[in-house]
Amino acid sequence: PIGGNADPNPRFVAEKMVDPGALNMGVTAERIFDRFPHLTKERSDRFGMLSQHKAQAAYDAGRFQPDLVSVAVKDAEGSWALAAEDEGRRPQTTMEDLAALKTPFRPHGRVTAGTSSPLTDGATMSLLAGGRAVKELG
Repeated sequence: PIGGNADPNPRFVAEKMVDPGALNMGVTAERIFDRFPHLTKERSDRFGMLSQHKAQAAYDAGRFQPDLVSVAVKDAEGSWALAAEDEGRRPQTTMEDLAALKTPFRPHGRVTAGTSSPLTDGATMSLLAGGRAVKELG
């Protein structure tokens, strides 16, 4: 599964800074299901499906657009283009679609790609600067 071969900072494990099982969010999510059995896979799938429908409705209503920033990207042919909207919305998602997805973190698990955050959620950028640079550059 994605993240299954993660190579974390060795100090995390050697110095017992974190439980090694907590380094993978898919495994962590499965543990939450274990802890709260009333959160069934069907309930999670329904939440995921409705979330997709709500996201599309919000996009159609123009609620996301003020916060979107176009980014220059290379397409499959190597040409430059502008990515102007999120590609993660799946408004056609059905309960049947979600039920058919694999559970990569545990056999017969409850976490699937359809009920997880997309990989792009981790593809953010941080900018670190000192106080003087912030004042100077705004």
